[in-house]
Amino acid sequence: MPLAPTAPLLAALLTPGLLFQDAVVPPAAPPAPADAPAETTAEPADEHGTIKLPPTGGERRTADRADLEQAEKIIIDLTNEFRKKNDLKPVTRDETLAEAAEKFGAYLAQQGVFGHRAGGTKPSERVTAAGYDYCTVRENLAYHFDTFGFKAEKLANESVTGWINSPGHRANLLAEDVTETGVGVVHDAESGRYFSVQLFALPASAAVQFEVENRTGAPQTYRVGDREYTLPPRYVQTHKSCSPGAVKVVLNPAPPSAATGTEGENADAASGPTLELSSGQVLILRSGPDGGVDPEVWTPPAEETEETNGTTPR
Repeated sequence: MPLAPTAPLLAALLTPGLLFQDAVVPPAAPPAPADAPAETTAEPADEHGTIKLPPTGGERRTADRADLEQAEKIIIDLTNEFRKKNDLKPVTRDETLAEAAEKFGAYLAQQGVFGHRAGGTKPSERVTAAGYDYCTVRENLAYHFDTFGFKAEKLANESVTGWINSPGHRANLLAEDVTETGVGVVHDAESGRYFSVQLFALPASAAVQFEVENRTGAPQTYRVGDREYTLPPRYVQTHKSCSPGAVKVVLNPAPPSAATGTEGENADAASGPTLELSSGQVLILRSGPDGGVDPEVWTPPAEETEETNGTTPR
């Protein structure tokens, strides 16, 4: 009799300045037949959160063998179908990310382990080692086993469905700060397990870089994303945002206690104007009437664009 399929999952997010995050959320599995042998419990996680997978007994000789390249393609197609349903742009396949995903999947299969930091490396380190210059990196993992094996369609559907039904993985599938993906699906002939690795990333070249220049005679406060800045007079601050497209800057943001007591829509309504900046633009803050601030978004000619690092007086 077949073993009940198992589909443990792992999700990870890594961006510059953020802590590594992961979560283990196995989806509900169908009950096993009464006479089916139960898979033994995996060994406890090590210091990296990596688990040692138990023996499976292997597949039947007549087990289906999924076409791995086809499964990878279907995973990307299903990902983009899901993103489209949620009004998000599709992610495009990147060969370097795909190579990094396949290499890590092969390591998991060969070692019989499961975890984002298996082997002591992080997703960001692995994509960097593969030659990908990233701004944001996210990773979903899953493994599946069935004594009767898998067809490519079933394997891909189980991977993506499991990720959709798990909050952490779903967040990676629907991330707005990624534009590229790479998928690696690896089969371990000895155990019969299939490992699916999906990387999401925003290349460093797509990051939005802009400046905020304070030409008033007083410090000015503004917010970019969830972070608030106070810029002294006659200073310029350079920002790099790992977000494709324009970045919203809120001037004189309301304190958390304003309106509803949280930083939400009502708090923003009590703040100053919100401006959108694209890469290379400069937000100039000038003194306005009645002591206010008169903002201007300036786009320098391409040949005059200069990169400035950090906060410098001007």
